[in-house]
Amino acid sequence: MAEQLVLHDCPPMTRDAVREYWQRKERRLMRLLAPIPADQRYLRLSMRRQKERWVLRLVLLLPTGTLVADEWAGGHDWRAALDRLTDRVALEIRRHKERLRHDDLYRRKRRRQNDFAQAQAALDSDQQQEQQAAFLELLRPLLRGIADHARRELTLAQLDGSIRPGELTVSDLLDEVATRAWKGYAQRPRDVSMDQWLVRLLHEVLDEYQAEPAAESLYERIPPDDARYHVDGGWLAENEPFFEPQTPLTLYETLPDHELPEPWQEVAAEEQRQWVLNQLRRLPRRMRRAFTLHVLEGWDEADIAMLQGRSVDEVRQDIQTARQTLRQSLESAGGKEQAEVSEVS
Repeated sequence: MAEQLVLHDCPPMTRDAVREYWQRKERRLMRLLAPIPADQRYLRLSMRRQKERWVLRLVLLLPTGTLVADEWAGGHDWRAALDRLTDRVALEIRRHKERLRHDDLYRRKRRRQNDFAQAQAALDSDQQQEQQAAFLELLRPLLRGIADHARRELTLAQLDGSIRPGELTVSDLLDEVATRAWKGYAQRPRDVSMDQWLVRLLHEVLDEYQAEPAAESLYERIPPDDARYHVDGGWLAENEPFFEPQTPLTLYETLPDHELPEPWQEVAAEEQRQWVLNQLRRLPRRMRRAFTLHVLEGWDEADIAMLQGRSVDEVRQDIQTARQTLRQSLESAGGKEQAEVSEVS
């Protein structure tokens, strides 16, 4: 990352103190910017002495926008001013990333809707003419919109012990969803969108395979090299190469508006994925699905409520509870969850 520290009219001893203090503040901002490639970020902090006060300005240039913040302090209190400036910019970075993430989720949602809108007439025609092969040939590529959810739910089912590793592949699940979609297409509920209906079928398939996990298995310590963390994609990579890569399951993706506490700042992406999966597997299945569909797939609370046959208020409460549970686990440094991360590391 390109960065500059520009000090105007600053005594040598103060310059050294500012540089040392700024390094700690800068690290915090760099952690928040981690998802953005380093060569696409430019950060400049300037400080100048004007009469009896310090004037600070921080400029952050990103490929998706520019952030500018000013602060000032009287006398020699430049540290407090730099603290306030860093806090403001950290907040703006989180807001900026959340807007970008919201836009990305919205684009994915619109693409899913457009995919089925374009294919609707052809699917109707194939069903009416009993052309099963043509129907499935058209539907399978459209399942890219639920492939990530299928992969994640299958991994969680392996982790809670209700499905054995290798018993099912993601392709097996999507094949069964496609087959059930063919059989039930004419009778599908008309007040439910196609992607909602397909996810409902996916949950039905998974739930038929899964028993309720034993309470003790939910708190089992699973080593980082355990086969249950990985699922086989099956024919996806070979037959449907245009399926998008799996969305990373990181702490940023799961809790985008939360600044990571100190012990978690150096945890690698794979270690984050395993930690998040272990937290999700401990949640009630319906709550977990509501949370991941909303946060990771961009579903509206009303759509999830329709999918699950519940009220919007119940879904909203589940999402809030799941989010709070993950936040509390993150904050409990030195507790059970942190011990897990230390073991994975």
